[in-house]
Amino acid sequence: EPVFLFRDLPFRDARVLKQKHIRFNLENSPVGVIGFNLAEEGKLPPQMAGGTVSFLGRLGYNIFQGRAIPQITLERLL
Repeated sequence: EPVFLFRDLPFRDARVLKQKHIRFNLENSPVGVIGFNLAEEGKLPPQMAGGTVSFLGRLGYNIFQGRAIPQITLERLL
């Protein structure tokens, strides 16, 4: 699977899931982003302190209750 560079994208609704994963939505986009095991001690990483974020990620889908929703799996914050 290709890994894409996403640079300086505005985001919203950032949160930590189960003390270790991060999830957020891209501003003005239906695409959500999930980063497994990227939360630091139950907190958002410092790279997310501003209003934009840069990261490497893979395009895919989150299939929930029979619906496929576009999603980016976060590989690494930059």
